[in-house]
Amino acid sequence: MTPTGQGRKPLIVAENMTAGYELERERKLLTALEGVSLTVHDGEFLVLVGPSGCGKTTFINVIAGLVQPWSGSVTFNGKPIDGPGEDRSMVFQDYAIMPWRTVEQNIQLPFELRPHDLSKSDVADKVQAIIGDVGLTGFEKSFPYELSGGMRQRVGLARAMVTQPKVLLADEPFGAVDAMTREVLQAQLEALVMNAGQTVVFITHSIDEAIALGDRIAVISNRPGKVREIVTVDMDRPRLAEGEITTHPRYGELREHLWNLVKDEALGAKDAHHDDDISTGDSRLDRLATSPATTMDPGI
Repeated sequence: MTPTGQGRKPLIVAENMTAGYELERERKLLTALEGVSLTVHDGEFLVLVGPSGCGKTTFINVIAGLVQPWSGSVTFNGKPIDGPGEDRSMVFQDYAIMPWRTVEQNIQLPFELRPHDLSKSDVADKVQAIIGDVGLTGFEKSFPYELSGGMRQRVGLARAMVTQPKVLLADEPFGAVDAMTREVLQAQLEALVMNAGQTVVFITHSIDEAIALGDRIAVISNRPGKVREIVTVDMDRPRLAEGEITTHPRYGELREHLWNLVKDEALGAKDAHHDDDISTGDSRLDRLATSPATTMDPGI
């Protein structure tokens, strides 16, 4: 099976888009993205990588309708994005689930917040189906404090996907879990997306994760972020259900190319901002990109 989204129509189109935010304490504006032109195709899994503070989160916040661009344009299905919509859902790095609600209550929350024509039994069926898809059967009545970190993130993923949104926006959703759990979650996400045909824009600091999940990988430059290069991951799916992806003939070549791109931006970000946080799972890059003197930027 070929990568998802291949040959499909443009769905999200950013044209010469500049965006940023206000630093309230300093009373100044900070440009996070500058002159970004990038197209996300219908059914595509697009991954964004780049130094911390380069504008990756700002980009998906613009798509989500949470941030308005300062100039340029971003359209969804040919129409300007002017606010949040039920056709877009978001998964965050932190678990972002309500501690006083059970697993099934957290997952059904979108149906409580958005108008719909489904009966209670239909909603319950959809909730139970997605609970099974993410491997949480038997934990429907559990509260978040009773779950592991990986299970909590599955709740967040299920909540984002239960309404079958057109677009899933994911901001480092697996960054807080251990390596083994991350691989399981990656495989589950790939299966869910392939089954539903959703479009995904996914942020990660891991080159390995980007290759494992992405149809294309957009490498973002130092702040103000620009699209430095878009790399196509020409590997068939499913990639994660069987075998080890690192044995694929193209894996090493893709990883080396991405490593060189990201390394240049990581070192440039350290020189310019002293605030980098790139990870490939390789201790060499960890040593280059982090140090005791490094101060972390907001995830913008």
